[in-house]
Amino acid sequence: MSEIRLRRLATGEAVAASLCDEITDEHLEMWARTWVPAMEAYCEGRPPEEVPEDSEWNWVANARVWRMFAKYQSFAIVCDGELQGLMVTNNIFSARLSTPLANR
Repeated sequence: MSEIRLRRLATGEAVAASLCDEITDEHLEMWARTWVPAMEAYCEGRPPEEVPEDSEWNWVANARVWRMFAKYQSFAIVCDGELQGLMVTNNIFSARLSTPLANR
């Protein structure tokens, strides 16, 4: 776990947060308890083209898959005891620039 800083939108103040190098069951419980109801409320009554792509993601079900493979690494950000974000990366593939930055 690493300490990072986030900017609180309401005040612009920088606040301490934790970047966790694994999504734990506790993070998944936070997602189910807070994000799912918030996303459902946000999407209610919106036409399909205005619904965020990730509104249908089920992080609990997805965790059962990625946790079986070493090629995936997961991350969570927590601030003031509240989940701020989740991310899973695939460590097998990498992005490459067609030309090095030094040549640009």
